[in-house]
Amino acid sequence: MKTHLLWLPLLVILSAACAKTTYYSNIENINPTTGGERYKIFLQPRFMDYGLENASLRGFILTVMNHSDKDLRVVWKDTHFILNGDDKSGFVFSDTNPKFRHVPKTPSVVSPGRRLREDLFPAGYASYRIAWDYRTLPKGELGVLVSMQIEGETITELLTLLHDTNIKK
Repeated sequence: MKTHLLWLPLLVILSAACAKTTYYSNIENINPTTGGERYKIFLQPRFMDYGLENASLRGFILTVMNHSDKDLRVVWKDTHFILNGDDKSGFVFSDTNPKFRHVPKTPSVVSPGRRLREDLFPAGYASYRIAWDYRTLPKGELGVLVSMQIEGETITELLTLLHDTNIKK
C-alpha cells in the first residue's frame, strides 16, 4: 500500500512534464488592404515553424500591385514596422546581407500592371549567426507603414493586424 503512495506523485509529475503545450497566434485583420485606382496593397501574417507542431508570427508578406501606367517605387528606407502605433524599426529580408543589415534596401520598382511580393521581418526581432533568426513578434496591433513613390508623389499607407498570442496546454 505504501509503495503505491510513493509512485503516485512521480506519475503525476511525469505526466505533467509530458503534457503537450500548444502555442498559437490569433490574427484579426484591422486594416490588411488599402489602395485606390493606381495601386493596391495587401498585408498578410508570415508564420514560421518552430518545434514539431508549432508556428508563430515572425513577419509579414507584403504585396503591392501597380494599376497605374507609371512605375511605382516601394521606398524601403522609409517603410517601417509599427507596434501599437509606435515606429519600432525597419525591416530585413531573407536575402539581406548581415554585414549591411543597417543599410536600407534599395527601392523596389513595380512596373505598370505588375506586382511585388516581399517577406518582411522587423529588424528589431531579427538576428544573424549562421543564418537569419526571426523571433516571434509580440502581441498587439502590428503593422507596416509602407512608403511609395509614383510620378514624383510620395504616398504612405499603414496596414495593420491585431496579434494575440496564447499558450494552451
